[in-house]
Order: sequence, then C-alpha cells, then structure tokens
Amino acid sequence: MLVLACLPVVGLVRLFPEGPIQVSVAGTWMALLASSMLWMAAFRCPRCGRFFWWTWTRRNPFTPKCLRCGTPVGAGPAQTST
Repeated sequence: MLVLACLPVVGLVRLFPEGPIQVSVAGTWMALLASSMLWMAAFRCPRCGRFFWWTWTRRNPFTPKCLRCGTPVGAGPAQTST
C-alpha cells in the first residue's frame, strides 16, 4: 500500500523547486518504506511463533497463510486450524 501511494507523493513533490523540501520528503519516504519492509519481514505467526512470510528456503510476502503451519492471515491464536 505504501508503494502505491508513491505516485501522488512524487507528483506533489515535483510542484516545489529543487531543494531541501524534496530531499526531506524523499528521505522520509525511504525511511517509511524500509521500516515497513522490516516490520513485515519480522512478523511472527500467532500459532507457531515463527516468521510468517519466509523460511530459509522460501519467501512469499503475498501468501494468504503461514508458510510453516498454514494459519491464515488475520487469524488470532484461538482462530487457528490444524
């Protein structure tokens, strides 16, 4: 979602002359994008407690379930299936 919002932000930034405003917006944008990617990579499954989106051999940030135990996205610890 953050990546899709890039186009309107870039359009707004281009309205200002080159200078510190563009640099600060670009730096903030990169920091937000990097922090959201790190948060997603570190997300843990509520059922098995391991990383939800990746294993040592597979990585899939678009999967609808945990790559290890199959818990669906958005499920809490009590809503898991076996």
